[in-house]
Amino acid sequence: AGTYHEPSYGEIAFAERNGRLEFRWGALYGPAEIYDAAKSQLRIEIAGSGNVVSFRFNGTGPAAGLEVQGVTFQRTR
Repeated sequence: AGTYHEPSYGEIAFAERNGRLEFRWGALYGPAEIYDAAKSQLRIEIAGSGNVVSFRFNGTGPAAGLEVQGVTFQRTR
């Protein structure tokens, strides 16, 4: 869970709600599911198309950033 920002693409947030992981990216929102746990990847659906979100970690703790659709976002909270 957390919020990530990229100046041209805005914020994308992941949060746990009722035992499920969800994302919100502007007006887009929906479930997030594990795609490849070994690679720290989730899958989200945007406009009917599946997209892989890859998280980047700097040691232990929360993800420092993520990449989706070739765009890198940095963690803000």
